Amino acid sequence: MATRLPIPGSDDGQWGNILNDFLSQAHNADGSLKPLTQSQITNLTSDLAAKAAQTDLAAKLDSAAAATTYDAIGAGAAAQTAAASDATTKIAVHAGTPTAHARITVTDVLINRTGTGPPTDALFASPTDGMEYTDTANARKYIRVAGQWLYAALSAPSAFTPATLSGLVAWFDASQITGLADGDPVAQWNDLSGNGNHAVQATGANKPTYKTNIQNGKAVVRFNGTTSVLARTLGAALTAPYTVVVVGRASQGISANECFVAGGNSTFLSGRTTGRYAIQSGSPGFAQQSNSLVTKTNAFVLVIGTFSTTPIVRVSGIDGAVGSWASVANMSNIYLGAVSNADYLNGDLAEVIVYNRVLTSGEVTQLETYLA
Repeated sequence: MATRLPIPGSDDGQWGNILNDFLSQAHNADGSLKPLTQSQITNLTSDLAAKAAQTDLAAKLDSAAAATTYDAIGAGAAAQTAAASDATTKIAVHAGTPTAHARITVTDVLINRTGTGPPTDALFASPTDGMEYTDTANARKYIRVAGQWLYAALSAPSAFTPATLSGLVAWFDASQITGLADGDPVAQWNDLSGNGNHAVQATGANKPTYKTNIQNGKAVVRFNGTTSVLARTLGAALTAPYTVVVVGRASQGISANECFVAGGNSTFLSGRTTGRYAIQSGSPGFAQQSNSLVTKTNAFVLVIGTFSTTPIVRVSGIDGAVGSWASVANMSNIYLGAVSNADYLNGDLAEVIVYNRVLTSGEVTQLETYLA
């Protein structure tokens, strides 16, 4: 005989009493399901979400990926210093915004804070998983996970170069020339800015010479004062304001006109007949800004020329008087060692840098420190 389930509300005193009581919680007398109340739905949803979050967090923290991403405070000495090769990955995964925290979806709280030494919950008004803390003194990045502060080592900051500053148009560094021996002619001086503004010379008699171990043990490009020059036409003329930086030496004496760098009608010269380091702009008319404190000498100098309507020439850390120009000529070419076919340099160029803007005083300091 087929077995039947007890009928809700009937079969009193029989084996189904307990089951009837259970079924009556969710069924009507005719056996149909009762609808859930809003309270029941809310509670069920909350329970399911909590369970899912708990499972998800446990899986994330127990995963092999999480285990290799974090080093817990108090771990062994080997774990205290993350390898530089994976430090970048560790920080990148958990940097920036809450959505970047792929392995730690706990809250939307993300606080970037800087301090010295390991963080504690006491540092925060409401310590919450997902908070971040950067210990700059010890090069560590911390993040709070499951009530613990975990960290990865930060990579060392990149060393400063002229390319660190924005607006770099061209950068020539004699110490980074390769493939030449002492005394070889220089047919091309490569631009290190990435813009491809390599300065070239095809005529043998007009090529300057590569010389090693000259300035602070580094190489220079030597110009003969009569014919040698390297040149490059810029794809687009450089309009004012712009900045030209030179480390070089002019040796013909204070009465000679020697050009470190020229740009067509505008030039950056070492000395005119005034015997001073100067910058000039040739349009409209001839304008000159000389440093009244530094006389041209047969020695290496660091010269920074700011080509703007308020031009400045700075020689070895000393600013010349600020004047004014009605306008500044475009820099359509880069000539190294001459003004096209005149005012040839009898001396050396160690470094030449061109920017398409005025540099801040802080940036000037950075460059002078780098080029010292």
